[in-house]
Amino acid sequence: MTDDPDGWRNDRTIAQWVSLFFAEMRWVLDEMAQGVPDIDREELDAAKQDLMNRIGAAVPTIPAGDSDALKDLRQLGAQMEAEVTAADSPLPLADATDAVARFEAAVAQAISDAAELVKRRTTATAELAKIKPSPDATADKRREFADRKKALTAAINSATELAAFNGNDGIDSRITALADEVKEQKEIAAARVVAQKAVADAQARAGALAPGLDRGALLFVNGKVEALLAALAAATTRAAFAKIKTDCDAFMQRAGEAEAFGAYYDTWFKTSAALIATTAADASVEWKQRDIALAAAATASASGDFAAARSALEEFNKRDGSSVPPGGVGGAAAFDARAAFVDLVEQLEASHGAALEEIVASPLRNVRNEKNAISNIRKKGLAAGNITDATDEIPPLKAWIDGNLPLARKMAGFHPAAGRVPAYTTAIADMESERASGNWAQALAKLEALMADDDAAAQVASISADKKLEASYNALYARATAGAKTGLKKVWDAHHAAANANPRVPATLKSALAELQDWMQIGPIYDARDDLRAILSRHPKARDYFHTDPITALFDKKKFPETLAAIKALEPKAATLCTYLEACDEAGLLLRALPGDPPELRQSVQDALDDSDKKARAGDPQGALDDLTAAVNADEIQELALAIADYQKRAEVVEREHDRVLGFVVQAEVKTLLTDGLAAAVALAFPAYKFADAFVALTEHMALLKATRAYATRRLETEKTIAALDRAVNQDPTWEAQMFTGGASLDDLKTAFTAADALGANKKLKEAEAAYKKIISDCQAAMAQAIDLYEDADQQNSNAGHSRDSHGAQMTEEAHLKRLTTGVAPGPRVSKTNTSSSFHSDSDWLAGREIGAEKAMAAGVDVTSKSLPWPSAEPEGQKFIIDHGRAIDTAYRGVRPKQTYDKDSDQFQNTGTYETYEVLSGLTRALVNFTWECDLLNGVKYNSLKDYADAYAAANGNAQPPSIPGRWVMMQQFPWAEDWNQAEQRYDKPITQG
Repeated sequence: MTDDPDGWRNDRTIAQWVSLFFAEMRWVLDEMAQGVPDIDREELDAAKQDLMNRIGAAVPTIPAGDSDALKDLRQLGAQMEAEVTAADSPLPLADATDAVARFEAAVAQAISDAAELVKRRTTATAELAKIKPSPDATADKRREFADRKKALTAAINSATELAAFNGNDGIDSRITALADEVKEQKEIAAARVVAQKAVADAQARAGALAPGLDRGALLFVNGKVEALLAALAAATTRAAFAKIKTDCDAFMQRAGEAEAFGAYYDTWFKTSAALIATTAADASVEWKQRDIALAAAATASASGDFAAARSALEEFNKRDGSSVPPGGVGGAAAFDARAAFVDLVEQLEASHGAALEEIVASPLRNVRNEKNAISNIRKKGLAAGNITDATDEIPPLKAWIDGNLPLARKMAGFHPAAGRVPAYTTAIADMESERASGNWAQALAKLEALMADDDAAAQVASISADKKLEASYNALYARATAGAKTGLKKVWDAHHAAANANPRVPATLKSALAELQDWMQIGPIYDARDDLRAILSRHPKARDYFHTDPITALFDKKKFPETLAAIKALEPKAATLCTYLEACDEAGLLLRALPGDPPELRQSVQDALDDSDKKARAGDPQGALDDLTAAVNADEIQELALAIADYQKRAEVVEREHDRVLGFVVQAEVKTLLTDGLAAAVALAFPAYKFADAFVALTEHMALLKATRAYATRRLETEKTIAALDRAVNQDPTWEAQMFTGGASLDDLKTAFTAADALGANKKLKEAEAAYKKIISDCQAAMAQAIDLYEDADQQNSNAGHSRDSHGAQMTEEAHLKRLTTGVAPGPRVSKTNTSSSFHSDSDWLAGREIGAEKAMAAGVDVTSKSLPWPSAEPEGQKFIIDHGRAIDTAYRGVRPKQTYDKDSDQFQNTGTYETYEVLSGLTRALVNFTWECDLLNGVKYNSLKDYADAYAAANGNAQPPSIPGRWVMMQQFPWAEDWNQAEQRYDKPITQG
């Protein structure tokens, strides 16, 4: 009997259960009495065989697979066979029958689940295929998306249970999440583009405003832009990019306010300088008061309070005899009147200044008298104080300029030799008569009437061309090809003869000039030809696609306008062709990188290359480019194409940084580490064509480069600092005791440096960098003393020895700004500059001095020498720009020069100092300059070897000195700000000297 009566109750009715129970009891009684009846045994065996048949039919239909459920199901089939075989009475047989039915249901469910699993796999694969790597996403995001797609593909293919697709972490949810993220990245990319454009516009706006802003407004505007750039660099979400766009819009509004204030400031700036020069009783007092007003305005404008800034400037305007201290320029009304006048003259210069210069340069009579017309108006208003009369002169001057400009331009086409034509002389005289009366329209009509007279116009045009075109003809003749030279000279000679014939024949003049003008077009043809060649030079195969025979034929037929038009028509095609050929190179790389399976992918690219090539050779490079672009942008290929593009962009950046960092590395072990690392990364791309893996490897190599650069530049600093200390000890035997008064000795520093180098050789770069820093920390006192000793020695009877005073690490922002705005450098001494900079540390200063000394030694100049042979050439200064490889400075660069007004010349003159400045950070270069200084001779300083030798000879019976005693001094050393791009934190040009 069964051990589970409850189970029976669950599966059968009570009546069925009772029936089976009594049947089982009857079987038991029969067995006890006389054995099992034959007829019942046959029925039992038949029922068991039926069950075995059902099991046998179900087992082969169990789906293939290695899941635990399917394995259990196969084991259950074997168990069913055993249970059926063991059933020897109705009750066990009934149990077996039920079990087989459940087994069959389980197999059916497994078959259904397997079909559903296939369906879910197919659906998931199709949904995953719809997710395309977004070209707009960042390269790192695309790599992440690609990796997740690969992981999902593997998960789909390996899924053995439907459960793998379900739930929050199931495959379906992960696919949906990836699709949502890809879509989100597209939207983020669109927002990024908008934000980038907005920030670029803000940068451009700030750059345009800079020359007209005061110090505070410039700092305010630049600070806003720097904040926008920082936010753009940090932004990763749509919300962040949207906020940047909003902030840029707000900045543009503030920039408008800054511009309005800047316009007032610009006028105030010039007006105040002019008034101090022309009306102030005590200019020194007014300049001081002006500086006070400027400082107050800068404080307000630096916070964006432009109304308060304007008010601060207007306080200066109010100064008069009752002010404290007394003085001023006449009060606000006088100031405002002059400011309005200055603004009026500025507008006149902007609208008519260039036209006046054009008129003055023309052949019109007496126009040179008006050369200084605008300046004279300003002088009358400012220097003489007669603003009313000066203002009244502006409208007549404008009318004079407007009336004479068309005449000047007409006259520019004539040559004075045209005066040989009587009609020309008469027309010019009539024109000048009308000009003198201010009848501009009638004067212009006289010139136009002259040109309407065919005979006179022909003579004037030919004579003018004969004179004006001569230089152009000579240059063109020298440039022309052999065949063209003959034709060009022939028409030139014919025209020259016609223009100088007596009498001149108008018909001959016209035809000769027309032919000459036609031939002079070969100049633009040559220019266009050179432009076309320059375009085609972008790609070495481009010339193979252009057939110039038709153009040559047009030129040979002297169809010069048609030739020029034909060449011009080819220029855009040539540019497109080069773009197409570059795309072909990329497609070729893609072709080599594509997997062989399925073969259709390779074939599609090859077909596109072949078909587009035919179209390009047929003269349709744009169509060829479009076709090829469409082929390589196919969905099946795009992921690989993007991976290649990402790799190439990353490789360009990494290889450039690799080369730079390698230039700072000394130890062979570290060089090998870098070169092997880059080679391994590149090898993943070529020849392995694993561009996604290569991209990741390059990213990892970039991190290594960053760490190596920090280590290598710190090593350079430490090595050269120790060398500078060593050089100091060798320069003067008394210095060592003054430099090393306690703590680490020079030998200790050298020993520590050797130990730090050992760490680097073992590729423990961070530990080595820390060890180098420790060495620098241990010799701070020695460095400071060495710098003082070097500087003191350089100062002896020399202008050198001020580098640390002006550029040492002790320099404050206030000291920098004082030098920029007043020209007074520490010392104090007057030393005006457009950029005030200082080293971050004594070690940067000492290391730079040593690098410069070593470069001079490498150039054959021993900077430790105490004499030079005589006679010999004058020694050349040893000037080098060196790269420390890391930030060594914060600098301050002047933007708007401080000006004074010279009333005699009516000129605003720069003082060599600055009203406004910008802050530069991150500079890595420095300039070092060693020069030779002769020793004093009889207490006199001589600046050349010859002067010294002559003086020596004069004092020693004409005997020449055996040598010239002296020394090399470091005349200059300061951080180098030229060509520094603050926004991109790099120099725009390579080092060209040293």
